[in-house]
Amino acid sequence: MPYSVLESNILTIFGLVTIPVAIALVAIFFIVYRYQRSLSLLGLPVGFLFLAISYTYLGIHLLYPYSGSLSASLMWLRVATQTWGFTLIAISYFSKSRAQMKLKYGFLSLSLLSIAIVVCLFAALLVINPAGMASVYADNSLFAAVNLIILTFILACVFRKIKLASGKSSGLLAAPAAFGLLWLGQLLFLLWDNFNGGYFSLLGTEIVRLISLVIFVFIYYSASKEVSTVDKQQTQQG
Repeated sequence: MPYSVLESNILTIFGLVTIPVAIALVAIFFIVYRYQRSLSLLGLPVGFLFLAISYTYLGIHLLYPYSGSLSASLMWLRVATQTWGFTLIAISYFSKSRAQMKLKYGFLSLSLLSIAIVVCLFAALLVINPAGMASVYADNSLFAAVNLIILTFILACVFRKIKLASGKSSGLLAAPAAFGLLWLGQLLFLLWDNFNGGYFSLLGTEIVRLISLVIFVFIYYSASKEVSTVDKQQTQQG
């Protein structure tokens, strides 16, 4: 669907700004993970790592939208890594009360393996360039629908966690808003892709995604300060 140069540039700017915010979020989460190896806040850091990878692919695609097999390969990897990131986060909520430490390290190993597979898949797509690879543009709606289901499950888990939480839960209270915006972004994309939602629906997906990541950064930055303070106190007492 053609857009003016200004509209395309606005989409590209939002897509590119999302990348460093997502990377900063992942970095902050791993700081929390280093001090406190639990899933007490919001799922697994590797889930958000795959979301950051997905946004990076999208940013590259926005810069080079008509580059043949490269563009189609990037879009396949973008939708696949995004759905896998949401899936890891959802599974982490589901498995939180079941052998947490064992599953946690299993997820880390699985995610590192997944990154290697993604890199190999990307190289294979570029080299083989299979017929029909561009069909990812037609299958985007299917990925978005699956993401909506996964995010709905995550939201249900977050609300349940808030209901069961005791003590401080400021980060948890912000979590539904952040995940809700990601959910809204997927819905807006479906409206754009299937019901001629127009340019503003597509722009809306970029805006709500960026706002969601900013909220997550706030949550994890606050958590990193809290856990680092607790770690220092424990070190001094020890």
